Amino acid sequence: MPENQQQLQWFVTIVLALITASSTFLAAKTKGKADVDMSKTTVESVYIAEMRKIIEDYQKEREALKAEKEKLQALVEKVQKINRELEEDNRLLKMENKQLREENQILKGGK
Repeated sequence: MPENQQQLQWFVTIVLALITASSTFLAAKTKGKADVDMSKTTVESVYIAEMRKIIEDYQKEREALKAEKEKLQALVEKVQKINRELEEDNRLLKMENKQLREENQILKGGK
């Protein structure tokens, strides 16, 4: 092969290699960008799903706490009612005790 033809063949080979390399680079870059975009979308959807789960858990916990608060409020009201009854019983017992003391004094004084 003549030297000019060999140089031309090398030149064509190098140009084809450069075209192939640049095409591969551009394809990889485009795919990489698509992967990054897909990754962002995936991360965003995972983040959104996690936030929704946190909100749902919060709402469930809030409802459970409301139910517990209602139960506790009912217990408080029941205890307050019992306390009022006990205070009334105590007042009546004090009156009875006072009357008994007075009767006892009368009986002791009458002897």
